Formats: sequence, C-alpha cells, structure tokens
Amino acid sequence: MATRKQAREAIIQILYAIELGNDNAINQAELFLNEQKIRNKQQEFALSLLNGVCENETLLLKIINTFLKTWNVDRLGVIEKNILKLGIYELLKTNTQKAVIINEAIELTKVFNVDDASKLVNGVLDAISKNTLDSILELINSTSDIKNNEMSKSSVTNFDNTNGTTRKRTKKVRSPMVDTKQIAKANKNKIKNANHKNKHTSKQNKGIENKNGDRKI
Repeated sequence: MATRKQAREAIIQILYAIELGNDNAINQAELFLNEQKIRNKQQEFALSLLNGVCENETLLLKIINTFLKTWNVDRLGVIEKNILKLGIYELLKTNTQKAVIINEAIELTKVFNVDDASKLVNGVLDAISKNTLDSILELINSTSDIKNNEMSKSSVTNFDNTNGTTRKRTKKVRSPMVDTKQIAKANKNKIKNANHKNKHTSKQNKGIENKNGDRKI
C-alpha cells in the first residue's frame, strides 16, 4: 500500500509536468497515480492536495515571495518552488501536524536531488507555520507597495488554468509525467547554471516581486 510520502512525490511530479507545459497533466493525474500504485485513501489525499495547490496558485506564489525576503520566486528551481507550494498549502489548509509537513518537504528535496535547498525550504515553511492565513494576508498587503516600487513588473506566472484538452488514444496511455531521475538531473543542472548566473548579479537587482489578485484558500 502506498504511503503519504509517495503520494507527495507523485504530486511534485505532476506539478513539474504542468510547468513543463503539459496542460493535460491534471486530467491524467488519476491515471498516473494508479500507475504508481497510489490508490484509495492515498489517491484521495493526493488529488485533494493537487487540486488545492492548483486552485490557489496565485496566492501560494505571493506567500512564497513574501517569506523569501531577499529572494524572489523566479530564482527558485521548479522542484523546490513546487515543494514550497505543496508545503504551504498543507500548513494552511490541512490538519496534518506542522512538524510532519515541514519534515516531509525537506525529505522531498532529497528525493528530487535538490537537498541544497533543504535549509531554504525549512526556513520558509517554519516561518509560515508560525502565522495564520489572515496574518499572512495582512503581511502581503502591507509590503505590496514596497515590492511594487522595487520591481517595475511582476513576473509571477498564473497557472490557474490547468485544464487541457483530452486527446483520443488508440494505444495504451503512457504516463504524462517526467521520470523522477530526469527531474533530478534537469533540476541539478538548472541550479548549477543559476548559481553561476547569481554570482554576477548586482545586489541592487535583488528584490521581491509581487502580483495583485489574492485568492482565498
């Protein structure tokens, strides 16, 4: 029987596929979970979290931006960004113990070979866990003007529209998700390139971006 840890890993893979442009990943999520032997209660758990993250994409990105402080969401790799989105949603919406959620998020960084980001993930989620949703929304509103002055344009992309067209199949459907090893390898290269680029970035260009249009969880 699959565990919640395996369910979370599958969610990250689906979210990763969406960001790679597979708009049909949501529609095929149940198929993918079945292929991973994630069924019954664990599948319900996974689908609930997946839908919650996708439906609250805009707000989750704004929360990440707010708690990254000197960073912004564009500097995160796809994997660690989605680990944060999942962890934040669980902290604010579910009854799972906060320590368990944070620990599971840290474990996900190891599974997907982004363990260098474990401290960042731990720090952000720990800070969020000490706040309520209302206090977080107040914090976002109180800092929005400052952030808008720092950045001329928000580059946060809204992935709310995740529904894709269903394709006709005449053969056995293969999973639309990216293999975990491929994800880890691609993300490792991305982090390496990003670290090289960040060395030449001026401190004056550092800031936190923000986008209007909060959505209540």
